[in-house]
Order: sequence, then structure tokens, then C-alpha cells
Amino acid sequence: MKKIIVSESQIKSIVDKLMFEQYHDRTMVKTIQCFLNTVSNANLVIDGLSGPNSMTEKALKIFQNKKKQEGFDIDIDGIWGYRTQSTLSPD
Repeated sequence: MKKIIVSESQIKSIVDKLMFEQYHDRTMVKTIQCFLNTVSNANLVIDGLSGPNSMTEKALKIFQNKKKQEGFDIDIDGIWGYRTQSTLSPD
């Protein structure tokens, strides 16, 4: 069996790619929309649609901005990725 050593930045890159692909999956987008409605009162239509300038992207940017103000190292890009996911507690 081969051992492969992977750096934290490589792991982040892989996870970001997977999260980006999942983000464009309508089921994943619906889950994110439900989440944003619950934690941010975003009032999004649960349709699984997202994209540039969508209401989902705008609501996600608001959520990311809130997390950044709480001290998390997070980009405000409207994309659900590794850093956004890492701001969530297990609860």
C-alpha cells in the first residue's frame, strides 16, 4: 500500500472542488437554501437554483459576512465551500 502525504492546502483545494461541484447540484442547493432560511430568515424559494446575482448567492454572502464579522477566516464570495462549511458547529 502506498502512503500519500497531502498538505492542508491540497486538502482544502480538493474539498473546495467537491463542494463547488455539489453546490451546483440542485439537491445540495436546496439544502443550502433551507439552511439559510432557517439560520438567516432569508425567505428563499426552495427551488435548487443558484448562480451569479441570485437571491441564494446574496443570502449566502450575507451569511458569510456575518461569519467574517464573528472572526472566521472566510471569503465573502457567495459560494458554499470549505471555509463556509468550517464555520458551522456540530450542533
